[in-house]
Amino acid sequence: YQGNIRELRNILTRATVLANTNIIDCHVLDKCFKINTHKEIKDLNLKSNERLYLSQLLEKHHQDKEKVAQIAGISVRSLYRKLSE
Repeated sequence: YQGNIRELRNILTRATVLANTNIIDCHVLDKCFKINTHKEIKDLNLKSNERLYLSQLLEKHHQDKEKVAQIAGISVRSLYRKLSE
């Protein structure tokens, strides 16, 4: 499993809830991983759109990072972090 221990624990908790019996089979795990994958895709799309938005603001405001951070309602440090993700 490639995620961290907290993610694994969450998947196993979901599997326990979704299982109709005391046995967690591959069908239940498949449902759990699909739920997790959709969330990851949604998060990835959000990050990509956020990065695009911030890049466009930087272009519009001649790379003035302080102004862009102020417009976006974030700190300059967060701006750098979001652009590097």
